[in-house]
Amino acid sequence: MEITEESQWKIIPNSQLLPYSDASSYTNCIKNFILEYDGEILSVFVGYLGKSVLIYKLNRSEMRWERLESLGDKVIFLSHTASMGTCRVERDRE
Repeated sequence: MEITEESQWKIIPNSQLLPYSDASSYTNCIKNFILEYDGEILSVFVGYLGKSVLIYKLNRSEMRWERLESLGDKVIFLSHTASMGTCRVERDRE
């Protein structure tokens, strides 16, 4: 396998990790998850008993995290051993 720049880890400088305006919100979270779904890297912060949830998407072109207000039609499942995302499926109601 050829090693390319895309296949190597890249360290993001501290100043670009997460927006400072959200610092009090995500520092109160007790669990953090990171997952890749549909080519996007998501970071999810979960507060005590799930009372608060913050979701960020990595903007790869600017190498900074952007807060998501909605997942749209996506659904994510979080666990300590594995996390995954999928599209929401609606069943016909009869």
